[in-house]
Amino acid sequence: MAHLPQSYKPIEVLSADHLEAVHNTSLRILEEHGMEFLDDEALALLKGAGADVKTGDRIVRFDRGFVLESIAKAPSEVRLHARNPSAASPSAATISISAQSPALPTSATSTAAAAPATTRTIATSCA
Repeated sequence: MAHLPQSYKPIEVLSADHLEAVHNTSLRILEEHGMEFLDDEALALLKGAGADVKTGDRIVRFDRGFVLESIAKAPSEVRLHARNPSAASPSAATISISAQSPALPTSATSTAAAAPATTRTIATSCA
């Protein structure tokens, strides 16, 4: 696998104003509506960290300050790991080139049961 440094600036799909609006709206949703967590350990960890946890409905609401403080603690760069350590990417600013194919789910027409895709099923469904 080859690792190439990212030499192009990221495409800016949203203007700075639009990005700020999305960010503020996401903070409002997390504050007012929250997120449902099904895992008891996650609920306990979030409660211990200071999030507003309602155990009855498993909804966690995140104060704007809590979210911004958590974002500030995040590292500016992370190493992307792989099962094969030699294939790990040095950072998210690196382009990794590898041969991959997606696992396309297909269904057998005779049974309508879901099954993993094969070269034959992909070829027949694309024809």
